[in-house]
Amino acid sequence: MPFLLGGSIWRDHHRNQQVLSSTAAGDLLDLRPVSQPRGFKPVVLVLKTSTGLVSLTDPLSLASGVALVREERQSGRSFICDEQRTQCAEIAQPSGS
Repeated sequence: MPFLLGGSIWRDHHRNQQVLSSTAAGDLLDLRPVSQPRGFKPVVLVLKTSTGLVSLTDPLSLASGVALVREERQSGRSFICDEQRTQCAEIAQPSGS
C-alpha cells in the first residue's frame, strides 16, 4: 500500500512539472494581496499585467515591469512564471469549479 501511495504522489508531482504550453502573459504592473470574507479557497494575490488580471493561489515576489509567461501543465493546472522560471505561482480556479 505505501508503494502505491508513493507512486501516485510522484506521478502527480511529475505531471505538475511537465509544461504543455507556454504563452506570454504581459509585464507585471501590480501585485496585491486580497482578502475574501467567504469561501474555503481564499485567493492570496491579484496580479495585474499589461494583458489583464489574474488571481493566484501562491505568493510571488517580483518587481514591477518583469515579463511573465502563462504555463499550462500536464496536470491540467495553470501557472504564471517570470520568463526565467525562477518563480511560478498557480492560477486560482474559478470559485464555481
